[in-house]
Amino acid sequence: MINKSLPDLSSYSPEEWAEACRLLPAVKRYKEWSDRESNSAEYSFVLRQMRHQAWLRAAMATFFDRSTTSDICYEWSREAEELLRLGWEHCGLSALPVCLLSVGKLGSQELNLSSDVDLIVVSEVGINTEIDRAIKRFRALLADATDLGIVLRLDFDLRPGGRFGPLISTLPQLEDYYWSQGETWERLALVRGRCLFGPGPLQTAVSEVLTKFTYRRFLDYTLLDDLKQLRSRIHQHYQLDTQHEFHLKAGVGGIRDVELFVHALQVLHGGKDRQLRTHSTQKALLLLQDRGILPDEEVSLLETTYWLFRHLEHLVQLAEDRQTHVLSFDSLPRGHRICDKLTVEHLSQRVDHIVSSLLGPATSHEDTLPSTLEGQQAWLSDLGFSEETTSQIWPELMSQTAKSARREKDEKARRQFLFDFITETSKSGLDKSLGISLLAKFTQSIRAKATFFSLFAREPRIVRDLARLFSSSPYLGSILASRPELIDSFVFKFHESFSSDLETCLEQMAEYRLLTEIISANQFLYDKNATKLSQNLSNCADHLTSELLNILDGRPLDQSLQIIAMGKWGGHELGFRSDLDLVFVSHGPPTADDHRLAKRFIHRLTDVHKGGRIYNIDLRLRPSGAAGPLIVSLDGLREFLTQRALGWERQAYLRARPLSQLPFNIGDVVVNRGLSEEDLAELADIRRKLIRPLPSNLEEHVDLKYQLGGLVDIELGLQTIILYHKILGGGPSLEQMIKSVSATQPENAQSYDLLYHNYMDLRGAEQMLQLASNHSGSEILYSSQEGERLAQLLSAKPIQLAKRLAQLMRQSAEILKDLDPVRASS
Repeated sequence: MINKSLPDLSSYSPEEWAEACRLLPAVKRYKEWSDRESNSAEYSFVLRQMRHQAWLRAAMATFFDRSTTSDICYEWSREAEELLRLGWEHCGLSALPVCLLSVGKLGSQELNLSSDVDLIVVSEVGINTEIDRAIKRFRALLADATDLGIVLRLDFDLRPGGRFGPLISTLPQLEDYYWSQGETWERLALVRGRCLFGPGPLQTAVSEVLTKFTYRRFLDYTLLDDLKQLRSRIHQHYQLDTQHEFHLKAGVGGIRDVELFVHALQVLHGGKDRQLRTHSTQKALLLLQDRGILPDEEVSLLETTYWLFRHLEHLVQLAEDRQTHVLSFDSLPRGHRICDKLTVEHLSQRVDHIVSSLLGPATSHEDTLPSTLEGQQAWLSDLGFSEETTSQIWPELMSQTAKSARREKDEKARRQFLFDFITETSKSGLDKSLGISLLAKFTQSIRAKATFFSLFAREPRIVRDLARLFSSSPYLGSILASRPELIDSFVFKFHESFSSDLETCLEQMAEYRLLTEIISANQFLYDKNATKLSQNLSNCADHLTSELLNILDGRPLDQSLQIIAMGKWGGHELGFRSDLDLVFVSHGPPTADDHRLAKRFIHRLTDVHKGGRIYNIDLRLRPSGAAGPLIVSLDGLREFLTQRALGWERQAYLRARPLSQLPFNIGDVVVNRGLSEEDLAELADIRRKLIRPLPSNLEEHVDLKYQLGGLVDIELGLQTIILYHKILGGGPSLEQMIKSVSATQPENAQSYDLLYHNYMDLRGAEQMLQLASNHSGSEILYSSQEGERLAQLLSAKPIQLAKRLAQLMRQSAEILKDLDPVRASS
């Protein structure tokens, strides 16, 4: 291990060891494990013994007060980093283009003895099988429990998107997330963001992204309102019901208050003063003092209190090495430096006074519901809710009082949730009636459980997101309203890895897919970014299908069955409720085992689970067609594409994207054949049957996919252009196709750029329609409830939306008229 400045374990006397082992079960346990001899060559055994010895050095120094708490935290952080480095290298990650970022107390090198290690993984190339498997080995090596316990508790929940974001982000994804969705609390969290390992240029690039997001050039006092709300919510959630306990971390005037205060000042002033951009809370305090931002006496008090409370936090965790932060005054922890209730109360009150001067009081007087039913109904009417809502649905909602032993406190939280939900629904300008009806269904489903209202009090963003989703989408809103445990899974129980039990794993996969749709929909409702939506949904499909195939097919990658994603999935353009178009490929002639595996994969993917089917699939694009063999060999696929594939089939295979690398590029093989006059005639005939002319009454209804200038018309046109002109080097997505044709036809680049933007606008409207409707489809009837809701979601009136979409489709049809060889031949 690294050099140690803490007293060596041999420096403690037998009497001291006996005292520590008698009073602290964790010390006794880890000492026995550390002394254990083993012939095992397993690296996990070595790492765990190293960890326990390092922990014992920190624990004994704490218990016998042999070192300062700041030194103990620093040295324990260095030991943790060394353990991470050894695990990282052992799993082969140091040879891969991937970076490990620490946040939280490890980022500031102030780790406590029982803390999780907060990590974020960033890849230079995006997720692939090699990186994914290496990260899983890394997590298992360090965090899986063995008969020697764990090395470290790894927590990846602070990554972009939280528990539901991808475990591994690319640099563009990292930057896009923080600048489009990053919240105030994330800016504060990234004050302590620090790259640990990875290629130097990638570490530099990641650090630059985080610094630009966290620190702004101009003083950002607008974040103070967010911070005040954040502080108030934290303290409301962690408020203890007894005067005999103090929450050292989240109590008023506790550890988190000091960190929140210091990090807020760093973010406020660090945009101009680069010296304030330190990861260390201790160093930041001294720098704030040096610049005159904080007076000497406040810095002295904050520093003294912070490290005293961190010491007490260590003492309450030492006994069992558990993440607990509650100091009981009736049963103080054992240690050679302790303090009494009066000291803790005095210091926490003084810290509260200092922190409140910037962040406001720990408890706020928020607006809430009128006290009487009549007052509430009048309030709802003033906000524009319907008579049915105020007279029928609302009284029923109010009758569902919170169920818990702490009824008064939890009923207050329930009423606050209802007030916040109604306020957010009203502000959104969306479908109030839909929102309130789904709210009623939701509250009935949760049966007024207090745990939900406690969650909503702590996470106001969830209330805002629920209000928007319930007011926007009968499809996903109904799912979430009837299955509130999905919220619980997302916030508390969701894990990246799936169970080793297949049936449990399939249930988890169905839920994972459902949660991905819900979270992606929520994001889409805010940013209306159809590209990002499609990528999220496609990445989910990639992950689940690859994971399931790995579970069912244990053979090495060069022998296992391969999947080619087709259609929208192949182009990374999946939408809501999309089927998966796919083709199975084997390395050699398909065997009976291959066919059994493919059938098993299909059944597992399409069986109905609690969360519904994982996916519906479509196999009609395989070379043998709908009725032939399920699997094609690599040689058979190449022969099919070069010799037998018809024009429309070659169009379809431009969308092909193997989930694992194949020995040839499908797109290039297809393009090299070009299109004959016979092919063009066949494609023209297919287009006539598939694409309908625009109706005269476009302001009443339209089909975004199958009418002239619509989505399918644009896709077919581009595919024909690529095949006809033999344009190589493109990719399966429409954006890649546009770029490739623009590069080879620069004289038409402006037209192609306009065509792409028209397509994305139509695609965004089509996906928003899926949310606004109870059914799938691409037809809009503007006078219907779904049509009006769609217009609201796109910030337009129905007539305005109709004119805009009609213009896009007419313009696209006009552009393709001169560029598409099929139209020229018709």
